[in-house]
Amino acid sequence: MSAVDVLAPPPAARPDPGSLARIVRLGLVASAAAAIALQTYLGARAWPHLIPLNATLLVLAVVSARWTPRVACWVVLLPAYVFPVIVLRVMHGYDEALWSVWTSMLLGYIIGRAPLAGWALPPSWRLPLGFWGLSVAVSWPIIVWREMDFTPALLGGSTTSVTHIGISPAVESVWIAHVAATHLIGILWVDALNRNEVPRPDAPVAPRIVGPLLVSMGASAALALYQMYGHMDTLNAGIFASFSRASGAMLDGNAFGMAAALWIAGALAVAASTDRPTLRLTMVATAGLLLVAAWGSGSQSAFLAATVGGIGVAYGLWRTRTALNRRRLLWSAAAVGFVAVLTLGGISRLQSVAIGPIARFELVVEGATKDRRLGLLTAMWTRNRYGTAATAMIRQYPVTGVGVGMFNSFVIDETLLLGLGAQAPDNAQNWFRHQLAEMGVVGSLGWLAWLVVFVPALWKKPSPGASPVATYALRGALVGVGLASQVAMPTQNTAVLLTFWTFVFWHGQLIERSPESASRPPGDWRWFAACVLVLIYAGAVWRVGATMLRVPTRAAAVGWPYDYGFYDLEKSPGGGAYRWTGQRAVAVFLTPGRDSYVPLTWWAHHPDIREHPVRVRIWIRGRLEVDTLLADSQPVSRYVHVRADERALMVEIAVDRTWRPSDSGLRDARTLGVAVADWGFVCCLPAGAIVVN
Repeated sequence: MSAVDVLAPPPAARPDPGSLARIVRLGLVASAAAAIALQTYLGARAWPHLIPLNATLLVLAVVSARWTPRVACWVVLLPAYVFPVIVLRVMHGYDEALWSVWTSMLLGYIIGRAPLAGWALPPSWRLPLGFWGLSVAVSWPIIVWREMDFTPALLGGSTTSVTHIGISPAVESVWIAHVAATHLIGILWVDALNRNEVPRPDAPVAPRIVGPLLVSMGASAALALYQMYGHMDTLNAGIFASFSRASGAMLDGNAFGMAAALWIAGALAVAASTDRPTLRLTMVATAGLLLVAAWGSGSQSAFLAATVGGIGVAYGLWRTRTALNRRRLLWSAAAVGFVAVLTLGGISRLQSVAIGPIARFELVVEGATKDRRLGLLTAMWTRNRYGTAATAMIRQYPVTGVGVGMFNSFVIDETLLLGLGAQAPDNAQNWFRHQLAEMGVVGSLGWLAWLVVFVPALWKKPSPGASPVATYALRGALVGVGLASQVAMPTQNTAVLLTFWTFVFWHGQLIERSPESASRPPGDWRWFAACVLVLIYAGAVWRVGATMLRVPTRAAAVGWPYDYGFYDLEKSPGGGAYRWTGQRAVAVFLTPGRDSYVPLTWWAHHPDIREHPVRVRIWIRGRLEVDTLLADSQPVSRYVHVRADERALMVEIAVDRTWRPSDSGLRDARTLGVAVADWGFVCCLPAGAIVVN
C-alpha cells in the first residue's frame, strides 16, 4: 500500500449527501490557513523572509501533492520530529511562529490531495470531528481579537501585556493561532488519511505513510542517544538539558518522549505485519533504540504510554498462540525479549547522564510525602496548582471556557486570584481538563462525542488477515496516550498530534468494520443544527470576552498596570501634568489599598468645538458613567471613589471625533481626542465635587 493509495481520492468513496458538510470542511481549511497566516505575519517581524518562505512551501506542497504525491508525502513528513532543531540551526532562533513553516507544508499537502472535496472520515466521525473543528475555527479569531482588546493597533509594537508578567498581545496571538492550527491540521490530517483508504486487512505491510515518520523518528532518537551519553547540551536548547533530559531533535523532552513511546509500538506493528526478515529485524532494533531514547527523555507520561503499548504487544502475541505459524510467534517473542534485555542492560551499564522517568517519579513521591497536606493521588491531580486552577476556570466559565490556546497564560493570573501564588505558563497537566477549561462544555461537545464513537472500536477484534500483534500494539499505544493524557498534555505538540491521528487511522484499518450501510453520513439538517449551535457558542465567547474576560477587566481584578491610547505625559504652562488620548484610550492603574478618590479631569481643544461639540464617554470599571458633549475647552472633573479592597481601577475614554494640530498649521501631526489630567489619589473631596462610585 503506497502513500498514493492511502491519500488519493477513491473511485468508490461515498460523498457527503449534501453541500453543507463540504462547506464545513472547507471552512476548517480556511480557518487553518488564516491561523497559519497570522503566525507567519507576526513571525515575519523577527524573520522577514518567513512570508515568502511559507507562501512558497504552501504552493509547492499543493502542486506536488497533486502531481507527485509519493514524493510530496516524504518531503512533508520527514521534518516531523527533527523540525525544531532544523529551525534552530537555520533560523538562529526558535519560536511558536516558526511552526508555521511545517504546518504550511502539511496544509498544502492536504489541500493538494482534495482541494474541494467533502469529508472522507468514517460517517459516524464526521459530525463530532466537524463540530470540534468548527468550534475551534470560529472561536480562535474572537480570542485573538479579545486579547488585543478589540484594537488591531495593539498587534504592533505595543507595550501592553495580557498578563501581569508581560506577555504582549502579539506573542499571545501567535500562540493562540498555533494551538488552533494544530487542532485543525490534526482533524484534516486524519480525514486525508481516510480519503482513499478502502479497508485492506490482507495488506502485509503497514501504510507507507509510516515510512517517512519512522525515518524522522529514528534520526531524532539517534540524536537523543548522543545527548544521553555525555553530550546533553548538544542541540538541546531550553530547560531540558539542565534537567538532564534528552529531547532529541524536538527541543522538548516531553513531546520527544511521547513520540518515541508511540513509535516503539509502531515499529513493532510494522515488524509483526511483514514477511520480510530484514525489515522485521530492522523494526525490532528500531523499537529498542526508541525505548532507550524514550527513557532518556525522562518523560513519565511517555514511560506510561510505552508500558501500555508493551502490554498491547504482549497481549497480541498471546492472542496468536493458537495460530498455525508458531515458529513466527516464537521468533517474534524471542526477538522482542532479546531487544528488551539488551536495552535494559545498556541503560544500566552505560553511564548515561539522563535522569530517566523513574528517578523523576521518585522526586514527585518525595515531594508529596514531605507535604503532609497532599497525598500522592492529590498531588498528581492538582499538579503544582495547575490542576486546581483548571478546575476553577471550568467552574467560572463552564459554557465558553477561557478561550482556545489561553490556558497557558491565563493560569499565571488565575493562581494569583485563587491565592495560590504566581505560576509559570504551562498547561493543565491533563488533556481533558485542559480542553474543558479552554473551550467550555459547549466547545468540547465535538471531541466528547468523538470519544463516545471511537472508544468502542478499541474493543473490536482484528480483521481476518490482520496481524493481532500489530493491532494490539497500536491499540496499546492509543490507550497509553489516553492514560498519559490524564496527567499530561502530550498531543499539544503538532508532531505528536499528527502521530496520534496516524495511529488512529492505522488501527482502524486493522479492525473489523460494520457494513457501510449501517452508518450513513449525517444529513444537511444535522450539519445545520451543528452550525447553529456553533454560532451560538461563538456569540457566547464574544459576550464573555467583551465583559468578564476582557484584558483590562482581568488586569483590574489581578492588579497589574495596563494602558493604551494615551500619548506621553506633558507639562502645562501652569505646571500641571496631562496626557492626550486618541479616539479611544484605556488605563488600569494600581490603587493605594485604602478608601480614596481619583480626580478625573478632561478637556478638548478641537478648533471647531463650538460649532461641532465633541461627545466624550467615560467608562469606570466597565460601566458607562459619563456621556457628555463638550462645547468649549473648559476642563470637566469627576471624582471616582476607590474602595479599600480594589487592587486597580479601570478607566476607558472614547470621543466621537479627533483632530490634528498639523491641519491648523502646527508641527504636531498626532491624532488627538481629549486631554486628561494626570491622576492621583486624594483622601478628601473639595466642595461641590461630583462623585462617581
